Amino acid sequence: MKIKILGKTDQLKGKAFERLMRILLDYLGYTDFRPDIHYTGMEVDLKGEAKDKVKQESILCEFKAHERPIGSEPLTDFFGKLSFKRSKNPSLKGLFASSSGFTGTALEMIDNDLTPVDRENLRLLNNADIVTLLTEIGLMMSQEKLDERIKNITPLDLGERYIVYLDAGLFIVQLLLVGGKPNHFVILTGKGQLAHRTIESEILELDNTLRSLTRIDLDILEKVTLSLLDMSEKTIKQISGEISETLTDCRVAVDELRFHEGIILDGKETTGSIRINEDIDTLKRLIKKFSESDNKYEFMSSRCIDLVVNDAFIDHVGNRFRLELNNQQKKT
Repeated sequence: MKIKILGKTDQLKGKAFERLMRILLDYLGYTDFRPDIHYTGMEVDLKGEAKDKVKQESILCEFKAHERPIGSEPLTDFFGKLSFKRSKNPSLKGLFASSSGFTGTALEMIDNDLTPVDRENLRLLNNADIVTLLTEIGLMMSQEKLDERIKNITPLDLGERYIVYLDAGLFIVQLLLVGGKPNHFVILTGKGQLAHRTIESEILELDNTLRSLTRIDLDILEKVTLSLLDMSEKTIKQISGEISETLTDCRVAVDELRFHEGIILDGKETTGSIRINEDIDTLKRLIKKFSESDNKYEFMSSRCIDLVVNDAFIDHVGNRFRLELNNQQKKT
């Protein structure tokens, strides 16, 4: 899983990366990290020492936030420094972390050129190791829970998923596929909640990957759906006024609900209007959509439930379980 460190300036990007590494060091049992920060283009390097919280022994640290995996040369340089310092301080250990991982050549160098004692005193953290630690710390959900959470809020196929860490903290970017290609995206907190719009806007400004994609605002999707649960036909302009969202955002939401989720249809009476589909499959999608929503009680008491449950749904349940229900039983 890719990890991107973002910031509006080099300094903010460096500070965000430093804060993330301090969190990891604290979890690993180290404190008093005082790094030098180096910037090279879009790359950030942190170099310094930290102290074991219990033994007060030092650990030499180098952390890199680069676009590409780290090769053997930086590791060789780091190990040379570690070996020199260990000649004066045998208890010194080394920690080298890369948010983009390591090349195969670099890992082969560690395996082939370092003695077992050398490897025992040097710990490497690649991007997968960092993700594991962040999950253990509780800064983010497991991949399995993220899968479940995201699939509960959109029927689109899941594409690449990656972490962004910036001044505001840790967030998850999930790309969504249409026709097998990235077309939409959603941004969540590490705990699986929808990111605030100000956070979305900041990440969109800083992350080039997202600029050609369409943001799905799940909050607006839910507002549009709730607006239509009275089962009346409405135009996008009417919905926009009712939920106080822009026409553009409402159009994106309507397209998602119509073409990808199959929840709404064209209206029957007014040209350009839309309405909720009244079939069983739509009801099942809506139940799934609102099962974890703060608006689930509003959904359950909606006109949509009255119409669909009282007619098609009861017949569906009767057929499914081979029940012969008379009219009085259907009413109760």
